[in-house]
Amino acid sequence: HGLYYPGFDYFKPLKGEMHIHTPSRCNYTPKQAANPRFSFLSVLGKDDFESSSLDLPLNLPHKYDKKGNKMFENRILINRPSDVDVGDMYYREKMDNIYRDKLNKNLPSQEFFEFGNEHAFNERDTMVKESRNWWSTGDQTQTYSEEGTAFSSIALPYLPFFSNCQGYDNHIIISRLLENHPDCTLVEYENTVEVNEYPWFNSLSPLSDICRKDIPANDMLGIERIFKGIDMKCTFEEEVEIASDQIRWFEAGPGTVLFHLTKNAIPATDFEGSHEFVPSLHTKNDLRRWGRSDKISQLMNAFMLAPVAVNKVDSGLPGTIPRIVALDIQYFQVSKGKKRLVSAEISFKNLCTTLKPREFGGNSDLLDLMDAQSIPTCDVDINGVLKSYDYDLVVHYYPLDWFHLLNRFEFGTLVYIYLFTLIGLISMGLAATLWGVNRLITKLRYPPIFHGITLAKLISIPSCFGCFLATIPCLCCIWAILALFGHLQINSSLASFLDNVNGSWLDTSTLDQVRMNKYKTGRLATALITMGIYFSILSAYLIIPDGEEKEHLIIEDDNSPI
Repeated sequence: HGLYYPGFDYFKPLKGEMHIHTPSRCNYTPKQAANPRFSFLSVLGKDDFESSSLDLPLNLPHKYDKKGNKMFENRILINRPSDVDVGDMYYREKMDNIYRDKLNKNLPSQEFFEFGNEHAFNERDTMVKESRNWWSTGDQTQTYSEEGTAFSSIALPYLPFFSNCQGYDNHIIISRLLENHPDCTLVEYENTVEVNEYPWFNSLSPLSDICRKDIPANDMLGIERIFKGIDMKCTFEEEVEIASDQIRWFEAGPGTVLFHLTKNAIPATDFEGSHEFVPSLHTKNDLRRWGRSDKISQLMNAFMLAPVAVNKVDSGLPGTIPRIVALDIQYFQVSKGKKRLVSAEISFKNLCTTLKPREFGGNSDLLDLMDAQSIPTCDVDINGVLKSYDYDLVVHYYPLDWFHLLNRFEFGTLVYIYLFTLIGLISMGLAATLWGVNRLITKLRYPPIFHGITLAKLISIPSCFGCFLATIPCLCCIWAILALFGHLQINSSLASFLDNVNGSWLDTSTLDQVRMNKYKTGRLATALITMGIYFSILSAYLIIPDGEEKEHLIIEDDNSPI
């Protein structure tokens, strides 16, 4: 709890160092920097993995008991940072002060600091890999609640998939990465410049925390402009040389959602588990498991998550590994102490294929396909074995300016009402200006008057009345579809029948409630899309006349008096 930390630091210098990190920069004020510990979280959803046949991450929360059985970790996550600079970004500075000020020794800091920069332990794939039944069988911790242990989503305080990185080991804690990394520039609260949705109240460009350095171009040296983020050395713990029946995260195609990040920082009380002591059983009863509260589930249903999807250009490919993985996180500095994530994207660069080279018996046809896509073979040793499993993880974390936020629809509804109203007024002003110029330079003796108000009435009144009439059959159809597929509290024989029908030809297992709701939602969406297509075709038929009507109109026009 930190009670004896000052004394430990004073009386035992050079014997050990303790650094306590608390999330404190996502949603805070200077007086309450670490209360109630707001932090961004990553969220894994069962549906995302089932829809894309994606393998589960290797750094899921688990532990081993004394008998060697793998269990769900419900108490504490322990990692061993192998880089002292990442473990505590101010460590070298503090140790340097201890040497010079307290011990009066003018020693170079390198003599004391050359330790702790080793590679993390590489766990075998078979030790940590989970099956697709993990969502229902992963947490078998004894519980006395009625809810059981199955779950369909879980929030994590760390980044999934990146299971072995220097400085973090198995779990890259998100708050430590973005708030306590030496490659990040942190701006004090009073110096922070937020982006106001009304630009005349503040600057269009923010000044806030950033983990990204702009290195300008140098034409003399032939150096292009680049952006340097947090650069970490990581290692694949997957058996990348062996083909998998599932898609591994680094093989995911364009647009594949790997995981989600919460757009708003979440307080610890919404993430932590809760317990109650049962005197008769002399044990604690889990009221709520960590990362699986109702509030976390509500985030997925309220579109309050930012999907971390694979870049459409720099994507993965089965049989390849990237040597550079770039994670781009953009946020909105709402106020001096509040941030909100806007989007996140992951890119796979410098791909190489793990197929054996031709001289070691590699498949020539597959290697030709790789050559056609300019993907070289990964470096191998004299035995044809992959030399290195390492890759660079580069994280960019930076705020967006006003114009980018406007294009991402991050502002309130009133801003866009004002904006589109202003655009409409400008369009009308341009039309009026064009008419006025032509009015001034016309040579007609009796120039026509401006019929703007008459035209507005002619266009707006029939359109509004027609839209009102069209909403009546649309609402009736929507109500009928909701009732037919069981989304209203109305007994429907068709809905009862469809609830027991699998929504996929390949799904032959017994339906549970989660998959039943998923297929029900899919049937509803299909019906609504079909209704929308029918209405679009009907509208086009009513608006655009057919050939006979066109000929009839032309004949009437020819017989009309001049």
